[in-house]
Amino acid sequence: MKKKLVSFILTICCAIVPTVTAFATNTEIEEQQKTVIAKQITLSEKEFSNIEKIQIVWKRGQVTVKKSPDKNVHITEKAYIMPQQNEIAGISLKNDTLIINDNNSLPYLSIKGSMNTEQLQQLLKEYYNKEYDLEVSLPEKQYKEFYFKATDATCILENHNIDTIITETVNGTIEFKNIKTNMINSNCINGNIISHSDVLSQQYHFKSVNGNIDAVFSVFPTSLFTYTGNGNITLTLPGIAGIVLSVGMAVDANVVIFERMKEELIAGHSLRVAVHNGFSRALPAIIDGNVTTLIAAAVLFWLGTGTVKGFAQTLMIGIILSMFTALFITRMILQGMIYVGINNPKYYGLRIK
Repeated sequence: MKKKLVSFILTICCAIVPTVTAFATNTEIEEQQKTVIAKQITLSEKEFSNIEKIQIVWKRGQVTVKKSPDKNVHITEKAYIMPQQNEIAGISLKNDTLIINDNNSLPYLSIKGSMNTEQLQQLLKEYYNKEYDLEVSLPEKQYKEFYFKATDATCILENHNIDTIITETVNGTIEFKNIKTNMINSNCINGNIISHSDVLSQQYHFKSVNGNIDAVFSVFPTSLFTYTGNGNITLTLPGIAGIVLSVGMAVDANVVIFERMKEELIAGHSLRVAVHNGFSRALPAIIDGNVTTLIAAAVLFWLGTGTVKGFAQTLMIGIILSMFTALFITRMILQGMIYVGINNPKYYGLRIK
């Protein structure tokens, strides 16, 4: 009985081993068939001297735009495909713009003669099994505009000074690293927008549908607009503490103003005189508190680095804006209320029992 059992086990093992070996061999062959085809184009400094704008339209794969090691432009295309002839990206210089188009995208599929359904399905299958990466190395200089449009592709933009950045992505991710710019306008559908803390921009316009926005700010921007549909927004910035503190300073200034106005009303002065005297008497206290905080923020900005400097800059901007709002905007609102006939003291903080 034992001999039959051992014989049965050996038979099973002999049957399994060739199967496993065959499976491993097929996998290895398939991996060997996957090749990397890299083609590189170099634009000399003279050819690129008048270029101030970059435009890239890409499909499937990853686009990396980084700083060139020299003064030339290096454009590299990598194709991770089954062995088949591929085309290099369409590159052209038009006026002051470098244009890079994906010649491997779906609109560029060539259909020779007539095709039946099976042949068309096979062609599309081969298309979707391909993936093309693009690496663009640009020399260091100030660029006016960077425009990127992609479907099923990821873009990494790093180490550049660009005046305006515009991106449109579908089923992809756009990532910004170590960028100095005036405005970033990034839109994505079914994708992600990632902005690192080393990105310095005056204006951010982020829109995402069915995607996520992940932005870290070291310096608070002058304009920030974010919109997401069915997604998440993560805005982690040290400067948010400066915003909260600025709001607190603004509230404190208005409390001081209204307390002085109430004292004037209780003393029997008219509403117009109470508003005038209230602001005049509150002015020294407001200036004293805000200027003291402003000096402390300036010291932090001067001595601090990184996130500390971002907090200090946000706080200084907030203090200046809150002082202007409290001393001018609030006063204009109160004088306007008096002008239109709203003279009830309860609307100015005085409760009459």
